[in-house]
Amino acid sequence: IVQNNSWGIEASGNDITLQNLLDYMTTNPGATLPQALQGVTGFGETGWIDYLNALDQFTDQGVIVFSASNDDTTTSAAIIAALPEVYAGLDDAWIVTVNGYPTYDGSGNVTNANLLSAQCMEVAAYCLIADGTVYLANSSGDSSYNIGTGTSFAAPQISGGVALLAEAFPNLRSDEIVDRLLASADNSFFTPTSNVDFGNGVLHGYNTEFGHGYMDLAAALLPIGSLGFATASLATSGTAD
Repeated sequence: IVQNNSWGIEASGNDITLQNLLDYMTTNPGATLPQALQGVTGFGETGWIDYLNALDQFTDQGVIVFSASNDDTTTSAAIIAALPEVYAGLDDAWIVTVNGYPTYDGSGNVTNANLLSAQCMEVAAYCLIADGTVYLANSSGDSSYNIGTGTSFAAPQISGGVALLAEAFPNLRSDEIVDRLLASADNSFFTPTSNVDFGNGVLHGYNTEFGHGYMDLAAALLPIGSLGFATASLATSGTAD
């Protein structure tokens, strides 16, 4: 149903980014994608071919969730999370998660997200934000707890959301589950700069900092868009209000 990922690839202590890969491909125009990935990461071409094929096969039936980098100074998305930008077809069933601590008003509405990780940047069209600050055990003692934060704590929340939607809507494809999570996310606390058209009149705004906003499972489990009933054998043939 869903594969949760909390890892990246570094060189000299810095994340290898999408921009690093694009720069390599610019200076090596004859390189294939696996060859370019080998060039910037050092991992072998054959391994990259196998991995990309495995990702492609998995997204036919499941959703891949990737945690974004925890480096809030980076100016490009981590290459491993941004693979849909260079490998066509993955973005339909792929979600990247950033980490932000929410601020609420008196009614419980999110008014701001205090970002504690990299921004969504190039992957904003399929990115969500989650509160990855948690109180957790840090030792074997029964009183050893502290505050931990990171995208590694944020991404599993989105993966859990995918699993719950798959349980509630067992006939949905993986790309339809992703669409439902993105189209219902809470983006009320920021000004969108772009939109994704999910069809049937459903538009949802996002920006490069927060993506589509916070996952809203209550909204994701409800009808999205205008309500109606089919006027023909298929809902896509038309509806009446």
